[in-house]
Amino acid sequence: MKCQVRQPGIQAERDLAAAQPSGKLTAEQVRALVDGLKDIPTVLAGGDPKMKAKLYEELGIKVRYDPSTRIVAAQSCPQIACATVRGLADRP
Repeated sequence: MKCQVRQPGIQAERDLAAAQPSGKLTAEQVRALVDGLKDIPTVLAGGDPKMKAKLYEELGIKVRYDPSTRIVAAQSCPQIACATVRGLADRP
């Protein structure tokens, strides 16, 4: 019985490993990813300001607006997340 239960798990692990990208993305893959992001500005424009602030913070994006000059200054300082056995851990 134990072997029968483990077999689907082993096959699932093999399938997952096969689905993982290997090496660098091709130009076509990068283009497809970027094309999929085209609607993000529209989605963000209609989003809740508090939710957007949280998202920007999580992404490491800081935005300042100076109403006197009508200038927006944006800074991006993304943190790299690395997978660990227990989940995701932030690395500075």
